[in-house]
Formats: sequence, C-alpha cells, structure tokens
Amino acid sequence: MNRDRRRRVRGAQGDRADSGEVNVQRYARLDEVPAYQIRPERIPAPYWRGVRRLLWRHGGPVRFPLPGLAGLEMILQSDAWVVVEVPRHDLPVVAWTAFGRITNLQAPLECELRYYHLYGTAVTGRALHALDAFVRRRLGASWMEDGTGAPV
Repeated sequence: MNRDRRRRVRGAQGDRADSGEVNVQRYARLDEVPAYQIRPERIPAPYWRGVRRLLWRHGGPVRFPLPGLAGLEMILQSDAWVVVEVPRHDLPVVAWTAFGRITNLQAPLECELRYYHLYGTAVTGRALHALDAFVRRRLGASWMEDGTGAPV
C-alpha cells in the first residue's frame, strides 16, 4: 500500500492504540483470496451506526490496529469491514461484507461474514470490541446516547 497517500491521525496520547489512518486506499483483495467459509451474520445496530458515521465524517476508508492482536489491523470502508494480517501483506483474516438494506436504525444489519483464516472465529469478537472502542474514541461516547443515557 502506498503509505505516502495516507494521513496519520493520532489520539490525545499519540500512542499506537489510539492511532488510526484515514483516507487510506480502498482494500480490494477480498475477491483475490478465496474464503473458506461464508455465513450470514447480523451486526448489532450500535456497531454499524458508529462505523457509518465515522466513514461519513472522515470521507473514506479508515484503518486502525487491533489492540491485543499483534499484526492485525482493521480496515473500514462502506462496502466491507476487513481484518487483515499486516506481516502477510494485508492478507484478509475475516471480513463483514454484502451489507443488507437499512430499514430501521435500531435493528441489526444483515451481512455476510467471510472467514479467510482457520482462526478467524477467534478474532471476530475481539475485532468488534476493538471497533467499538475505536469508534467511541473517534466520535466520543456520547454520540450513542440521547441525553438520558439510553442508546439511540
């Protein structure tokens, strides 16, 4: 990937866990690598709403490291969320793709969960947890609440 075209965004402390890159090149290797398993999945509403807002704010794909998962990073783009192995030249590990139509802001979003690695199932939960933490850091925790503490 062309690192010159990326723009680094740092958190308050400037450490690697808080950093993320915006306006990265679109990840297009999902069609090049065969998935060994594809299954339907439902993404809880707070996750997809947060990613949607984050992508809208930054205007393009966002890439960030997954804390506690050495060598793994997550790439968020409008048509896929991909966990990649950086030491293996961004080989996909797991990806959420084929997002369904949004009919209700409170309802889970239908999609396909594609596994590209034998241990992809062990990564999905931790990746979603890291995704939630990253979105909350970038957008602030209050964006998910209506003022009464209830989720929007």
